[in-house]
Amino acid sequence: KQPLLLEQQSVPGGCATTFHRLDVDFEVSLHELMGFDEGDVFYELYDDLGILDEVELVSVPEFYRMKHGDTEVTIPHGVAEATEALTGRFPNEATAIDRFFDVIGKLQSEILDLSEDSQPRFWTLPAFVLRHPQLVRYRNATLGEFLDSLTDNEELKLVLGANYGYYHDDPYALSL
Repeated sequence: KQPLLLEQQSVPGGCATTFHRLDVDFEVSLHELMGFDEGDVFYELYDDLGILDEVELVSVPEFYRMKHGDTEVTIPHGVAEATEALTGRFPNEATAIDRFFDVIGKLQSEILDLSEDSQPRFWTLPAFVLRHPQLVRYRNATLGEFLDSLTDNEELKLVLGANYGYYHDDPYALSL
């Protein structure tokens, strides 16, 4: 028997491929996996599956790099490091940058809290509201609306929202 290889592209590679448009080469393969920090829900999953014992992890030096027109920013890993880099680039936007990471961090924490709750308490709505205030506050918000509430600086909004393109191409249609 011989294997049959089906490929949608004109060249083999699937999600690990490159293409050229105008004067730019695009490398569009999977770049990085998240969740390798202890305490992250994915870390626990990888550990339970035995992946951490079998795979050598290689750190990527930065979280992402964004270039748009004259704007070019590299965002390092870590909230403190990213905040410092962004505040260095946008010194008048320190409050918006701090608020962005504060809210995103609280949302992540509240979502993890929900996932760890083995006894969902649907009958305790007031307790849910008190325990998960960010989830309640931003339950209907889009990324675009959230960024608009932080700043009028369109360049900063592009940088803060750049990584979310993996999920949707319209920040006003992407749930926060």
